[in-house]
Amino acid sequence: MLQPNVIPKLCDLPRKSTIASIHRSHFLEIINAFPDATLCFTDGSKIGNRIGFAYSIGDQMFSYRYRASISRLSTELHAIFQCLEHILALPIPPSHTFLISPDSLSALTAVANVHSTHTLVTRIHTMLNSLPFASLIASFV
Repeated sequence: MLQPNVIPKLCDLPRKSTIASIHRSHFLEIINAFPDATLCFTDGSKIGNRIGFAYSIGDQMFSYRYRASISRLSTELHAIFQCLEHILALPIPPSHTFLISPDSLSALTAVANVHSTHTLVTRIHTMLNSLPFASLIASFV
C-alpha cells in the first residue's frame, strides 16, 4: 500500500486563533504549487439524524443525503470516496492532477493512515493506488 500524498500545511496552524487571511494565504500557496490541477472539495454533515455529504470537482457540485445513520467521520469519508469514484469515471489525461481538500481533519488523518482498518479508508486507499494519474489529498480548509 502506497502512502497517500497528504499535504498537512494548514493543520499546523491553530484553526481558532489564526485569522482567515493567513489560512487563505497558506491554502493559495498549496494551490499555486500545482497550477494545472483541478480543485476538489469535500464536506460531510450530520445534524441530529440528518446526514448528507457534498463534493465539487472543478466548477461542478454534487450533493447526497443518507437515510441511514452513520458517524460524522464516515460521512466525511463517504464524501471523499464518492469524489474519487467520480474522478475515476472522468475521461482525463493520464498526467492530470486533482487536489482534493476535505474540511475534516479526522478524515484527512484517517486517509493518511495506511494501516487503517476502517472500510471506507481501505476503499479510498485502493482507489488512490489505482489512479492512473497523480492525486493529492490537500489539507483541510
